Amino acid sequence: MNILPEQFQSKKTKTMRIMDALEAQNVKPRPWYVFWLQNYAIWAVWLLSIVFGAVSLSVLWYAVDVGWYALFEATHETWLEFMVETVPYLWIPVFGLLLIVAVWDIRQTKRGYKYPLWLILSSSLLGSVALALWAVWFGVGNIVDRELGRIMPFYPSQERIEMRLWQQPVNGRLIGEVEEQNGELFVADVDGTSWLLDTSAVIGPDKDILVAGKSVRLLGIVGDDGVFVVCGAMPDIKDPLTDPEEFQRFRDVVRDRLQQPQLEAASNTPCVLPPPRR
Repeated sequence: MNILPEQFQSKKTKTMRIMDALEAQNVKPRPWYVFWLQNYAIWAVWLLSIVFGAVSLSVLWYAVDVGWYALFEATHETWLEFMVETVPYLWIPVFGLLLIVAVWDIRQTKRGYKYPLWLILSSSLLGSVALALWAVWFGVGNIVDRELGRIMPFYPSQERIEMRLWQQPVNGRLIGEVEEQNGELFVADVDGTSWLLDTSAVIGPDKDILVAGKSVRLLGIVGDDGVFVVCGAMPDIKDPLTDPEEFQRFRDVVRDRLQQPQLEAASNTPCVLPPPRR
């Protein structure tokens, strides 16, 4: 009769105890595909965090792009002051949080512990930036910003900021859609008021956009008779021009007109604009 060495008997006894404990607790081995699904689910979460991070960057890019072509001289003293008020900073911590989630997810994968932190962080960041460039090209930031503003009343969308800054007729700013009635031009503003326009002081390309159906931003002054004397006009962000250079041309024309001391309209109301007020 062969007798096993004591050390092997000890190992056998430990193994049997472990097996007995597993059987008593009704522990059963998991199928291989459960671990496969868990691993790929983690990768899927990583990919989603990269995608949503790219969306965050595209919305930020859209806000900066809108601000770049904005006529900030009409509402703020400096461009920097304008950007501080209009950029949706909420997306910066959102992007940071999504980047942390992406790094954490990589660490949870089967071989994630082998990758250095700098490699995981840089690859996740570059992935979001690359997708953000694609999203900017297709206008994803514009769509997300507009739709969030439509369904979330507290979200500061660029359209909502635009309305707040430009719906101030007493400060010389008006935003709305141009209408024509009996040969005269009106603007229906965002508050539902219809303003009769005096456009006799407007010459150049900005007068060409004062046609029925156009959404515009107007600089001017309210005359004694309640007529809004237009001193300059630009498209608003709901009706953007496809060519940024042409948009810049509108901006330059109106900005140069702001620097003129006075423009006399047919209604004898001078186009002397008040200083920027918010």
